[in-house]
Amino acid sequence: MAGTAFGTNDPLTIKKWSHRTFKDMLDDISFTPMMGSEEGAVIQIDKELTKGKGDTITMRMRARLTGAGIGDDGKIQGNEEPQRARSLPVVIHERGHGVVSEGKMSEKRTATTIREDGRAGLGEWGADRIEYDIIQALCGLYNEPGIQTVNVSAPTPNRILYLGQSAAGTLKTDATTDAMLGDGGGDDPLNYLFGTKVITEAVAYAKSYKFPKATIRNPKNHQLVGKYYIIVAHPLSFKAMRAETGETGWSRIAAQALERSDKHPIFEGALGMWDGAILIESNKMPRRVGAGGTFPAEGFLLNAGLDVTTDPAAPGVTIGRALLLGGKAGVFAWGQLPGWYEYYDDCSSGTHGRHPGVATDMIYGVRKTRFNDHGLTTSTQEDYATLCIDHCIDPLGA
Repeated sequence: MAGTAFGTNDPLTIKKWSHRTFKDMLDDISFTPMMGSEEGAVIQIDKELTKGKGDTITMRMRARLTGAGIGDDGKIQGNEEPQRARSLPVVIHERGHGVVSEGKMSEKRTATTIREDGRAGLGEWGADRIEYDIIQALCGLYNEPGIQTVNVSAPTPNRILYLGQSAAGTLKTDATTDAMLGDGGGDDPLNYLFGTKVITEAVAYAKSYKFPKATIRNPKNHQLVGKYYIIVAHPLSFKAMRAETGETGWSRIAAQALERSDKHPIFEGALGMWDGAILIESNKMPRRVGAGGTFPAEGFLLNAGLDVTTDPAAPGVTIGRALLLGGKAGVFAWGQLPGWYEYYDDCSSGTHGRHPGVATDMIYGVRKTRFNDHGLTTSTQEDYATLCIDHCIDPLGA
């Protein structure tokens, strides 16, 4: 029986398949090119806790100097400015999953096939879950039931915009989702779609708050390409952008530029670029559909218990959340890289191990950056380089 060759707990097997599963995950995460250890990465990676004990890492960042300095013949000594340090705690938790053969006949399959199927399935699963957690953290949303890997942090007051535009390019802004939808006023959700005017407004807003741009490197040789903002939105949001009819809209301007530039490394895996922002599609970007209530599924802004929305969408209207991201918008802390485990299980009685199974687990935490400056200023701390953009999605497009 081929199953006897299934080398459970063999150290060489564990090391080999752990590495391959982790590589599969990284290859399948759209955020991977934006993740790294350098200061300008969109998602900064920290592996400190993979080397020792603990469940919290503290990310540190140098604060900008704000003093005016000295003038003619002034003395620097005695007029120095204290170098402030900011910090961000990130708590890590476990997430794992496994697969097992369906029945006795699967024992006639080779151990390699079982491993390959498990590696492919668990690699896809891990990539989906990691990307989902990153998006949830940056969007200021919450964990799946029973999971704690997202360090939940709602958008701060100056880090969320309610924007939209018509297909002709008329931009509209409001203070809340209710107002954006013309709650009680009958405004048309199609006046609040995603588009180039929305992107331009968001980029200008980010510049006004001095968001640092993200450092983009060529994935093939790691050479610096430039510094840009990143826009992440749902494919249906970008669908509305492509359908713009205005003279200065995407369809009239960007299509030709993208056709000439799609071989450039910053466009690999990207839709293109607009107003200095690289555009990334992700079908994991959240949407909410109003149903006349206040359940979490109907709005993004939730109460402390995460069980009621305080800003629901109008009935039948779909709201999407897009993101503008700068450098160090989020932090991903590893406590344990994905592991690999092999075992036998009896799915019917649990008495004799007859069905081969494989599993993976990992320990990590992901958080949107909002730095504590240790009381050196009384100003309210804002999200560092993340801007949420709430807009309508054409229900016909869904």
